[in-house]
Amino acid sequence: MGVIFDLDGTLIDSISMHAKYLKMALDKFEFGNRIPYSFVKKNIRVSFSAFCKILSSYYKIKIDENLMRDIIKIKDEIMVKEGIKNLRMFSYSRETIKFLLKKKVNVCIASSINSFELKLVYRKIKLDKLGVDIINSNNFKLEKPNPYILNESINRYKMNIKNTCYVGDSVTDAITAKRAGISFIGVYNKELSNKGLFFRNMKEVYNYFNKNYYLYYDS
Repeated sequence: MGVIFDLDGTLIDSISMHAKYLKMALDKFEFGNRIPYSFVKKNIRVSFSAFCKILSSYYKIKIDENLMRDIIKIKDEIMVKEGIKNLRMFSYSRETIKFLLKKKVNVCIASSINSFELKLVYRKIKLDKLGVDIINSNNFKLEKPNPYILNESINRYKMNIKNTCYVGDSVTDAITAKRAGISFIGVYNKELSNKGLFFRNMKEVYNYFNKNYYLYYDS
């Protein structure tokens, strides 16, 4: 039994940051000026491999795995140079996790963020103070909606999938939860309003768990 949280766009307000830096990275390539920021922002919530497939389809740009790695490397370099000083956790993110831990619910974070970016984010918002593990993967083939990171979370904590949920902000998160055989709670993204439980912000998620934590309780 437990609750697994996505990171970007769920616990931390980072969607615009990732879109901005990815657009800057794409602009380093000849094809970059053909891709508007609006396209990047609209599709930023999908996995990077899925983003590249959409990009290839819309703009007829061939992007293989080597080019994908080059783009990510440049994006990471830009993150270091530009900094992530405005990055913050959403209100009630810390409170929600601390409440669940206090109630002895198994809690962890599962994200497709690569380890380099995770290290930057980890230091900036002091994720270590949350007292939960973060499970991620650097393998494009294991990105969501592949359920790898959720299965790793479930196995590590010996969670019963019947009483485990994934809290996320994207359709990809919802699909990943379904493939892992667990329930899904959507937050922030209105596209998720028909994908199960949906809340407009983390305060509403906190209020939900405050009343229903026992559904995910590890006695």
